[in-house]
Amino acid sequence: MNKVVTPIDKAGKKDSSGDSGLSTTKLTSDAFGAVQTTNLKSLSEMAISRRSNQHRPTASSKTRGQVAGSTRKPWRQKGTGRARVGTKRTPLWRGGGIIFGPTSNRNYQKKINRALIVPSLRWTLQQKATDEKVVSISNLDAISSTKTKMVLAMLSPHLHHRGTLIITGPKADNLKRALANVSFVNVKAANQISFLDIVNARHILITDSGLNILQEKLK
Repeated sequence: MNKVVTPIDKAGKKDSSGDSGLSTTKLTSDAFGAVQTTNLKSLSEMAISRRSNQHRPTASSKTRGQVAGSTRKPWRQKGTGRARVGTKRTPLWRGGGIIFGPTSNRNYQKKINRALIVPSLRWTLQQKATDEKVVSISNLDAISSTKTKMVLAMLSPHLHHRGTLIITGPKADNLKRALANVSFVNVKAANQISFLDIVNARHILITDSGLNILQEKLK
């Protein structure tokens, strides 16, 4: 897939996208509200909290009480010349339990300050817009095809091969279905967008309905 080539001049004027019926407009930072400054330390803490909250404790080792096996004493306590041992489940033996291993009940959740959610989202969108990485695309909500090949052919001039985020309205099932298996495209509704989605995106496309919802959310 070629790198993004958006048919828009630097002045931000609309330009039709061939025969696809789509037209694009580069968005400036003031499209998302008054330009603001923010504390980078707060953004860093929020990014860490977001990633921690997505972490699921899947690693789980077994203690000596959970390992399968007999609890019978392998040999008598005295008289054999060997070290005493009470069970083959002991952590000192191969196949025994694990001492202080990871468990599935570990909690990775971190608190996110609600007062930072909207400002951090607005600031990251404004930074992306300043870098000319945010584009409003019209008529994308009206796509009725669910064929991946057809939708990719229409959007190929506007997609970045290293990651494109498409922000849509609440009703974009056909678009989501068509691009579900495309690894470098992430389709999300505007009311579900998070701070990390914006940070990780190399290029952002916003539909008309998605832009309206996003602007209302950032007020």
